[in-house]
Amino acid sequence: MKVKALGAVLAKHFGVEATRELVPWHPTLGDVDSPQALADYQAAKRAHKAEWFKAQQ
Repeated sequence: MKVKALGAVLAKHFGVEATRELVPWHPTLGDVDSPQALADYQAAKRAHKAEWFKAQQ
């Protein structure tokens, strides 16, 4: 997961073409470019995890 997140940062923020294949389809920290985007990312991740844990029970 960390390699994919780092690949997303390199591809999306720095344009490193070699890392494009590592970028997952879902939002990652590579999509974060501001404090508000980070807060939105974290809130969405918490909501997704809560739904996933609820479905597991």
